[in-house]
Amino acid sequence: MKAAQQDCRTVFALMGNLLGRQVMSEADVLTLTCKGVVIGTYKRLARNLQLEPGAVVSAATLRRRSKPRGRLTPAESDRLLRILRIHCKAIQFFGDATLATEWMHRPAQLIPGKPPIAPQALATFDSGARLLEALMERTAHGML
Repeated sequence: MKAAQQDCRTVFALMGNLLGRQVMSEADVLTLTCKGVVIGTYKRLARNLQLEPGAVVSAATLRRRSKPRGRLTPAESDRLLRILRIHCKAIQFFGDATLATEWMHRPAQLIPGKPPIAPQALATFDSGARLLEALMERTAHGML
């Protein structure tokens, strides 16, 4: 249990570093989700994570909300923070941010019987994020 708690703190620390704010727990992530991520933070993360256009919010919606201190909706924030969490878990898994970013963008056969898909695209969905987390966990423990 202690190792799992350490892993969580590490992922939260990575998330906080990329968000530019302290993130200590899932409660902090939920608070930010409900409040809505500031558009400026979204734009910085979109650059850093090399998000595909429209993965979180459309360009037209982004333009409308780009007023000072504009925010993403809770649903958009949830999608962004889910992608960020998977990206941070990939950094932890690979031990390198560049490798994690490359993995997030490289299409792979992740769903049996379906065409290859990039992990970043899969992470936009809750069940996709869970699939990626399970894949990393199984691989880390030699169960793949």
